[in-house]
Amino acid sequence: MIPTILDAKIRTIYQSRDLGACPSNSRAAMCRKSPGCKASGRRRLWYESSRYEDAAVGAFPAHPPGGTAFARPLRRGFLGVSSSPDTPSSPLLDARQNPCRRSPCYYSDRLLARARRRGGAFTLIELLVVISIIALLISILLPALAMAKKEAETVACAANLHSIGQAMMEYAESWQGDIVGSPLTSGAAMWQDVMQSSTLSTGNVGGISIPYGNAYCPNIVQNYDWVTPLANEMGLHYKPKNLNDPEGALLADRIGRLEYDTSLPAFTCPANPFLASPATPGMPVMQMPSYCAAGLFLTASPSLCSNYDATFDPDYADVPATYTPKITNVGEPSEKIFAADGAKASTTFYKPRLDDTVATNLVSSPGRSDGGTTDFPDFADEGAFSYYSYAWNRDGAPGNSSSKDGIITTGFDNRAYAFRHGIGQGTYDFNALFFDGHVQTLNDLQGANPGYWSPPGTVIPRSECTQDVLNKYFGSRSTYTSP
Repeated sequence: MIPTILDAKIRTIYQSRDLGACPSNSRAAMCRKSPGCKASGRRRLWYESSRYEDAAVGAFPAHPPGGTAFARPLRRGFLGVSSSPDTPSSPLLDARQNPCRRSPCYYSDRLLARARRRGGAFTLIELLVVISIIALLISILLPALAMAKKEAETVACAANLHSIGQAMMEYAESWQGDIVGSPLTSGAAMWQDVMQSSTLSTGNVGGISIPYGNAYCPNIVQNYDWVTPLANEMGLHYKPKNLNDPEGALLADRIGRLEYDTSLPAFTCPANPFLASPATPGMPVMQMPSYCAAGLFLTASPSLCSNYDATFDPDYADVPATYTPKITNVGEPSEKIFAADGAKASTTFYKPRLDDTVATNLVSSPGRSDGGTTDFPDFADEGAFSYYSYAWNRDGAPGNSSSKDGIITTGFDNRAYAFRHGIGQGTYDFNALFFDGHVQTLNDLQGANPGYWSPPGTVIPRSECTQDVLNKYFGSRSTYTSP
């Protein structure tokens, strides 16, 4: 049935005694001026109902007050009512015979009904205009959203490094100012006498002494591993795969510990989507290590330490003879970098890959010509100033050479791996954690300041640095002495 409110409205209008009455008083006045309305002997009512245009026969009361019958409307949108007393059940007049058709209100009602039927539709031109406006807004907003995402990643990365800095200072407070990650501090237990000999010590398993080596090394991955001790400081402990090896000393757990360290959110830069392929067959593909330590702060001078696994070749960078890896020896802590965004190991010749020493050597001798590698292991590197850096390689920067170790490569700027926060904004930026705990975002040339990466008094020769570093920080000098 048609809703009651409509019936009530029809009855109200029907009960009107004005001949030629219309649903509105204004239209009724126009109808009464029509000759057709005056000539009609019947009382007719036209009621507009756009919502119920196609009401079925019998949808209205058969006999409203006065005995007049209702029938199916003869026109869409109008209901006709006949109420002649002498013909109580006479059919409705055809719309074509309706004298009101000549009245102004008839045509105004038709236009109004047509407008209401078309009110919710779009024309093709209107639709195309809306689509073009939406496309324009998207083209404006997408770059801004991408930039906002990059900035958010930079902030999240800085927060990670800040937490790492807090853990580093807590470790130093617990260990008389030692800098974590040095063979002379967190890795010292591996040697019988770390300062005097490179002879490895032994561990105790069930009362049996087992020498430390590639097959047995508990609690750390390599001699320069600073991530595992700080993860332990944060309460993020690695669970060994072998239940019979609770300290995770076997080679499988050294590799498993590296996978665990690089996957921890606290040690993963949000802008680092890169994977590191294995340099040694059998090694798994894993997340590229996000952060790398400034290796020169973790070494000692060969004149002070006879263990070449804990020293750096003075031909590359000569650390002062009195320097040991202590927080109090780094110089001005707000001007010295402990760790930063890195990409170990990558160059213009190859994409990030893990160092061979993860699987082949427990210890690594950084930059030593008398038995060690020419590189720090996966956890540390010399610095962004160095021509031989594999964590902060800048061969692709303007003016620098891409020739290294007899290999010449062109057309690939791998700064995007380590200096990943400025991509899309015209710069190559990275976050650096300083020894005082503050984190700073630097572009690649700002971060290549040799003084950031070396203890006070360290002498660095020109042959160690990239061309743009020589131009900016050396001038005409043959060596650079760190302040």
